Amino acid sequence: MTLPHGNGQPFQAPSPQPGYPMGAPAYGAPQTTVLPPELAALPRASFGEAVRRFFRHYAQFRGTASVSELLWPWLFHFLVISVLMTIAGISLSAGTTPAKTVHADPEVAGWATAVAALCWITTGIFNLALVVPAIAVQVRRLHDVGKSGGWWFIGLVPIVGPIWLLVLLLSSSKPELFRPEWA
Repeated sequence: MTLPHGNGQPFQAPSPQPGYPMGAPAYGAPQTTVLPPELAALPRASFGEAVRRFFRHYAQFRGTASVSELLWPWLFHFLVISVLMTIAGISLSAGTTPAKTVHADPEVAGWATAVAALCWITTGIFNLALVVPAIAVQVRRLHDVGKSGGWWFIGLVPIVGPIWLLVLLLSSSKPELFRPEWA
């Protein structure tokens, strides 16, 4: 029995563009990539879910992230820093003794300075610990809007860059533009 094409393989239509593997979509064609749950965005995540995912995917730059996965950790960061700075301010205010004369400086108790310094050091360590996951969630969010993670660097351009990055991060999701190499 001979096959009509002679090579033992069923007939396949030629690739739509030279250089692409057989059956691969052409450049710019809509992708139908299905991401595993740990890489897929979690739309409308609650505060707790978003913060847990933020820390669980600490340095994961692959996959996508929803707007809620981006904004809830920002709020968490703001609240923690606000609490620490409020404690530092209250301790300095409570530990300050008014000056005895108009030209003298007020005295600050040693405990107040120690509490404020501890809050400032904790704030610095907390901010440093969040640098990597903050960049990672922004890169995943850029993937969700159909942009490469390299667009994160637009935020380094003075004045216009952070605004442009914020607009990109808050854009609506475009899963059809997701590229498989980002997964």
